Amino acid sequence: DGLCVIVSVIIGSGIFASPGAALDRSGSPASAIIVWAISGVLSIAAALCYAELGAMLPTTGGDFVYLRRAYGKTAAFSFVWFNFWVAQPGSQAIIATVFGNYIVTLFTGLDQTTSNSTPSKAAAVLIIAVLVGVNCGGVRESSMLNKTLTAAKVVMLLCVIAAGVVYGCSHGSTARNNLSPSTSFDDTDASGFGPAMNACLWAYSGWQSLNFLAEEVIDFERRLSRIIIFGMAIVTSLYVMANIAFLSVLDSESMTDSDAIAIDFGKMISGSAFGGFFALGVALSTAGTLHGSILVGSRALFAAARAGQLHSALAELNSFGSPWVALLIQGIWSIVLVLLPGSDFSSLIDYTGPATWLYYAFTGSTIFYFRLYEKDLHRPYSLPWFPFPPVLLIVLSAFVVISSLIREPLYCGLAFVFVATSVPVWWLLSRYDVKGLTADKIEAPITCEHEAPVANALRPPDVEL
Repeated sequence: DGLCVIVSVIIGSGIFASPGAALDRSGSPASAIIVWAISGVLSIAAALCYAELGAMLPTTGGDFVYLRRAYGKTAAFSFVWFNFWVAQPGSQAIIATVFGNYIVTLFTGLDQTTSNSTPSKAAAVLIIAVLVGVNCGGVRESSMLNKTLTAAKVVMLLCVIAAGVVYGCSHGSTARNNLSPSTSFDDTDASGFGPAMNACLWAYSGWQSLNFLAEEVIDFERRLSRIIIFGMAIVTSLYVMANIAFLSVLDSESMTDSDAIAIDFGKMISGSAFGGFFALGVALSTAGTLHGSILVGSRALFAAARAGQLHSALAELNSFGSPWVALLIQGIWSIVLVLLPGSDFSSLIDYTGPATWLYYAFTGSTIFYFRLYEKDLHRPYSLPWFPFPPVLLIVLSAFVVISSLIREPLYCGLAFVFVATSVPVWWLLSRYDVKGLTADKIEAPITCEHEAPVANALRPPDVEL
């Protein structure tokens, strides 16, 4: 059951959005596959670190709690600030962009595949606005919609793998050109490995919630590591096989130029009808994922406001019990990100990914503090092979951050501007009484009294594309 939870939480439509960007940035088919595998290893290391932290401090708040206890109030507020400006709205803008690409392609005869097009952006803005409205209507109604829209993602991935195998066996020229050992490393660009990992890591999002498996696993002290490692290995293997399937059907140029790779894949396999099937499946999957992300993200802002870390207006509830101000603010900023000049899937990945992995590494590093200064804390689950996993997490995250800043400085730099402003903002809040902001309550419990408790409410979104 634990393996099934991991696979179902992580696998989503990110695998139908990231392969082209990963291939374009890494430069060659073989290097792209290697990057997908390395990204899986990094996600395993991060999941193992979070598993120890979650079992050791099983309280609502997640990263916020770990950073506050290890490094103090400034570090904790920095995470809240980053979550408000970058993690939640950035993720939602990415998902909406993917939705726009696929749904517009579906309704324009499968000829429109650019995320910079006006129709694609309009569709992305519309789906955000609609789902913000649905969430304002209450949790019960939005939860019912979420269940309706989340069924097709694993089936879609298995269809891709199976179709790629069949097509590759009967039409072998593309597979030979892309995957032959003699040519598959041609045009490899080592400087693009970090940005390519950034694209791949988006598709692995969801491992953050695995630390909550501890309560569900029998004999978890002994079995949790194996469940995480084997579960993540299954996901990594499926992702690698899906990329091999894409490369068996589509040439490299088609993959890098496509904003809706599943459609091009389907059209090549069996014409427009199959491409339309994939377009509809990915569009529905992304709509369901975006709905869940908006639901969780607004509750994260609500929880932060009730704890005094953001303006108290964000904690206001409407008659349906929904945090309508948080929903509106979050939706507006997500729409702004979609409409920014040059905004597309790749640039939004650059905006969200590196800063997110900076905080994953920052949070993972707290394990060293707890091992050194709080040795007596009860650890139901202890991280294996310490200190290798947190060291690997920190080193590879630093590589992703630095290389992304060098290679893609605009959107990546914009995110880090927000990160940098968290320190002076916290300094001002801690010294001046700003109406609606109560920095002295930074230690307040992070819970939602009027909603079901939000597990790990202040972590970066664990809802995968």
